[in-house]
Amino acid sequence: MDWQAETRRSIRACVMKFFEWAHKQGRIPANPAADMERVKRQSGMPQPAPDQAWRDALAAATPREAIMLRLAAEAGVRRAEVAQV
Repeated sequence: MDWQAETRRSIRACVMKFFEWAHKQGRIPANPAADMERVKRQSGMPQPAPDQAWRDALAAATPREAIMLRLAAEAGVRRAEVAQV
């Protein structure tokens, strides 16, 4: 199967917890999932908003919101930094 990384991570976590529980309860002599390989995180690619969506958002924004949008889009300020400003 060709599952996404997040799906594989979720399944791994469930399997790990199940066998950890079973081992602690004495239902199995050892935890067979203890040596399972971690699922590596994939670095996401930036997905900027389309130009038209940007123009529409800027046109509908209040002056305060427009400043926040421009800080994020034109100055590259992250959302947490925009919130601090």
